[in-house]
Amino acid sequence: PEQSLTWLGFATFLTVLWGTQLTVVTNVADFCRYARSRPHMYAGILGGTIVGAFVASWVGAYAAVATGSLNPFVAVAELGGNRALLALLLVAVVLQTTAVNLMNLYSGGLSLVNAIPSLGRFWSTAILGAVAVLLSALPEVIEDAEEWMTHLGNVATPLAGVIIADYAILKRTHIDVLALFDPNDRYRFLRGVNAAALAAVATAVVVYYLVPHSWVKAAWGFGIALVAYPALARLQAAAFPRTQAALEPAESDLEDMSRPEPEVRLEAAP
Repeated sequence: PEQSLTWLGFATFLTVLWGTQLTVVTNVADFCRYARSRPHMYAGILGGTIVGAFVASWVGAYAAVATGSLNPFVAVAELGGNRALLALLLVAVVLQTTAVNLMNLYSGGLSLVNAIPSLGRFWSTAILGAVAVLLSALPEVIEDAEEWMTHLGNVATPLAGVIIADYAILKRTHIDVLALFDPNDRYRFLRGVNAAALAAVATAVVVYYLVPHSWVKAAWGFGIALVAYPALARLQAAAFPRTQAALEPAESDLEDMSRPEPEVRLEAAP
């Protein structure tokens, strides 16, 4: 509170907000998979993100100023004993918690089952759900939520920088879609590991922790990864020529659609 009207407070909040938004960067493709065109995709993702963040921030800020409490739910509960209002508040809390946890379990389960297909969709989701329940029982996780989000942003922000650099700068928004699902095609890198991407993320993470909060940590993490990855990827291609094809843009987004589809078992949402 004592830093609420200072640059340090603004920079810290911006890093937390930025890191929170970018923790779902790996879900973006799933969010827009039903879009009919790229303009529709851009409008949906940007519109939903900007409007959602603005409404949530504005309502939260207004409620904090009007009630004098940083927790709007606690503030509303303390305003009076109106049972209808309290019931509505309870429904809102349940819906919010359910929606957020469903999204987290969905994306986490999908990632885990694609990393370890033998688990199956049910068990991968169940395992993550059990881990999430155990973590939520730790007071440190709840009481230091802002700090945890800062740490998550430490990884998510550089990861987003690498993804954007790879897609927009190196591949120029053109990807060989079928090759993404073939473990032996151009995106194999080094036995399935993109060492340049890991090095870029690691470098950005170190810088993220070194710079002070007043420098907006998220901007440095994102920017360092965005710049470092193309350079490291080209060095990797020079040392291992077989990774060069992974850096080149495909002739079209659906290059070589006439070739047989690879026999790869994938877990996807219904």
